[in-house]
Amino acid sequence: MEDKWERVCALEREHVDLYTQLLRVLDELHLERSNSNHKVIIKDEQENLMKVRRQMQCGLEESAAILRTLQRVNQLDKDGERSLEDLVAERLNSLMERHYSTETECMQIINARLDVSTKIFDEQKKFMKLREELQELDKLYGDQGLDAPAKPAKTAEQEQLERENETLRELLVALQVYSGSGVVL
Repeated sequence: MEDKWERVCALEREHVDLYTQLLRVLDELHLERSNSNHKVIIKDEQENLMKVRRQMQCGLEESAAILRTLQRVNQLDKDGERSLEDLVAERLNSLMERHYSTETECMQIINARLDVSTKIFDEQKKFMKLREELQELDKLYGDQGLDAPAKPAKTAEQEQLERENETLRELLVALQVYSGSGVVL
C-alpha cells in the first residue's frame, strides 16, 4: 500500500512538472510564431502575461480536477472498489480539505489583523487630535507657566487668623521665659 502512495506522489510531482514545462514551451512557440522574423526576446510584460495565463490555465485545470475528484470520491463510496485513480482521488480530496481549512484560518487571521489595524488607526487619529488640542492649550496658557502654581489670594479672615497665631506664639515664648522653663514648643 505504501508503494502505491509513493507512486501516486511521484506521479503527481511528475505531472505538475510536465504540465508546467508544456505551458512554458507552448508560450515560447507562440512567441516564435508571432515574431518569426525576429529573435525571440521575452520582455517583462510578456513574461508577466505568460505567468498570469499559466495561472489561469492551472486554475481551470484545478477546477476540472476538483470536479472529477468529487465525482470519483462519491463513486468510491458506492462501489467499494479501489484503483490507482481512486487513490489519487482520495489523496487530492484530502489535500483539498486541508487547503480549504488552511484558507479559512488565513482569512480569519487576515480579518483579525485588519480589525486590529483599524483600531490602531482610529487610536492614532484620536492621539493626533488630542495632541493638537494640547498644543493649542499650551499656546494659550503657556505664558503663565506650569512650574510655579499660582497662590490663591488671602482673604481677610485668613490674615486675621495668621495675626492671632503670631500673637499666641509670642505669648507662649514670653511665658516660657517668665517661668524659666527650657521647653521650647
